[in-house]
Amino acid sequence: MSTETDLDPNPRLKAILTEIVSELQKLFASAEFKTVRDRIVALSAKLSPNLTPPTKPKLTFGSGSNLFVSAAIHGLFIGLWSEFDLALEVLFMRLSGLDAIKTSIICTPIQAGVKTQILLSLLNEVNNDEIGISLLRAIPEIASRNAYVHGFWHMDESFATISLYHRDAKSLYTIKKRDKNWHDAATHLLDFAEAVYDLNTHFKITNEDVSNYKRSIVDLEPIHASRAERHRQSTTNSRKPKKTQLLPRPE
Repeated sequence: MSTETDLDPNPRLKAILTEIVSELQKLFASAEFKTVRDRIVALSAKLSPNLTPPTKPKLTFGSGSNLFVSAAIHGLFIGLWSEFDLALEVLFMRLSGLDAIKTSIICTPIQAGVKTQILLSLLNEVNNDEIGISLLRAIPEIASRNAYVHGFWHMDESFATISLYHRDAKSLYTIKKRDKNWHDAATHLLDFAEAVYDLNTHFKITNEDVSNYKRSIVDLEPIHASRAERHRQSTTNSRKPKKTQLLPRPE
């Protein structure tokens, strides 16, 4: 039988969510948020010039908040995906035995789906980690990243309803629609966050591990920036027209 403790969310995840709610409350109370909201009202009026005032939709805080909260949570999802993607590279580094730089070079051009397939193969080959394999396989479906990143949002003129559309054109062209609101977006984010937490916990990937991997990339940026500048200057100089030396005319 489940106890109250069993039903409580993970303390670390609970703390993160509390902080997110606090920051969102600050956002909605800020002058910046109100300014953006007013600009959307003005833009909505410009985009609907043929509507008469009695029938022109009005963006209120109640209807607009669904758009802003959904957008904010969607942004958090993208940020969480970025952290998850780095955690995949940390796991790849461990299983392959490569150092951070080689891992980053190999993983940079590889999409997350390909990284996942490689990791599943490594897990099957190295230690047949059935739990880890199951956790890793579940995340792409839970995250539905492609639908969010490659889809588009569609709202009615009052912003009261919001839908996410995603198209697919493999062997058959399909259009899928997901009706969304802030609750749906929040639930999706939480499901993804919990799945990432479970994966990192199983493989003992800590925030420090991901931060150290980030640092290995961040520390190299000035070197690569300098290298890119030298290359740019070299390319620029090579394109400059060379002065032609005139030979004396024969007498």
